[in-house]
Amino acid sequence: MSGFLRTLAGALVSLESEPGRAASRATDPCRDRNALDSPELLKQLNSSRPTTPKAPSAAPRPEGAPLVPASVMDMTADQVFAAAELSDTANSGQRLLRLIAALAMVPKPQQAVMLRALDAADDTWSERELLEDARQRQATLRGHLQSIDAERHERLQRVAANAEAAQAESRRAIEAIDRALGELQLRREQTIARVTAELSELEQQRQHIEAAALRARRGITMVIDAFGALITFFIGDEPTQVSKP
Repeated sequence: MSGFLRTLAGALVSLESEPGRAASRATDPCRDRNALDSPELLKQLNSSRPTTPKAPSAAPRPEGAPLVPASVMDMTADQVFAAAELSDTANSGQRLLRLIAALAMVPKPQQAVMLRALDAADDTWSERELLEDARQRQATLRGHLQSIDAERHERLQRVAANAEAAQAESRRAIEAIDRALGELQLRREQTIARVTAELSELEQQRQHIEAAALRARRGITMVIDAFGALITFFIGDEPTQVSKP
């Protein structure tokens, strides 16, 4: 087995049977997830870019077409490398990690077959260049972590500012509603007072009408009684008529 393939096979063994792996899983879940979760590793490192740098005469990127996502939080490791213009060459650590992750996902018998099929890559492999590339990519990703923290801080500040603005708007709206309710309550009390005063005045008018009607009836009744007394007086003094036989 060539040097490249021996290194690749050794990396597989290291990933699967490193001493203390079980303890590492229990004490360092982040390391376990990043190092052993091959699908996630492939998702982060998978690239549709050419494995060699673009030629100077390559067609420019279409205007308006984003090279990377608008948010650094949405960028994969491969997109970070693309933004940093790190080429995915035969000696890139990214390429080796992809091979390790892909091989780790297939059964053991097939790993040997795939390793032999990759033997042609050994002609261009350089451990020194690979280590240099790996260190460069690691430094790039560490810088990207700082960008993530900076974007997180900025976005959280915007969320906090929006929340504060929403609370201020809510307070203004509630105060306006309270003022409106206060005005309605005042109008309610004024309406009750006005209607009460009107009803009191109307009650007084009713009483005056009843009193006036009573006085009028008494006066008229008194006259009627006077006429009755007069009639009775004259009827009572009239001589008796005696019928002749």
